[in-house]
Amino acid sequence: MDNISFEEVKRTINGCKSKVPSKPRPKKVSSDLKKSDRIYKSQQQARKTLEMTY
Repeated sequence: MDNISFEEVKRTINGCKSKVPSKPRPKKVSSDLKKSDRIYKSQQQARKTLEMTY
């Protein structure tokens, strides 16, 4: 995080929170996020094993 003040972060989080009830996020988006997170984690794991073998 470069040059972002704590207050700005807090305001952003609060803004997100206030927006959520009026427009709930579709389930597909969260599942896609989970999927991409899992893919990212597996990539990290693969990278670690590669570093160990070399």
